[in-house]
Amino acid sequence: MRTVNTSDSIGKEKGIVVADVLYERKLQDKEWGGAEHDDKHDLDDWYRYIQKHAIRIFKNGDEARLAMIRVAALAIAAAESFDRRTEELLTNKPLDDALSGIHPTGPTP
Repeated sequence: MRTVNTSDSIGKEKGIVVADVLYERKLQDKEWGGAEHDDKHDLDDWYRYIQKHAIRIFKNGDEARLAMIRVAALAIAAAESFDRRTEELLTNKPLDDALSGIHPTGPTP
């Protein structure tokens, strides 16, 4: 049984949902291998995985909540993987040197 501290600012209902999503992430990591596995996927892969589970929300009324929890957990996995890739790019010195004159919205004037 999950326990949620309702004295914090997120409230009991949100706390339960967040706890369920984090538990699902643990299950996914255990099943698939965590970051090593996740980082093999690109944004298109994540989109397909999330879409696959999102469709189940409407197809399986009895398991709609579980599908929502899985979608949220997959979105977290995608964001974590994205952050790791971004951090790797940001700390890649040769890439930093190559991009030093490029502005985020286009070339610098």
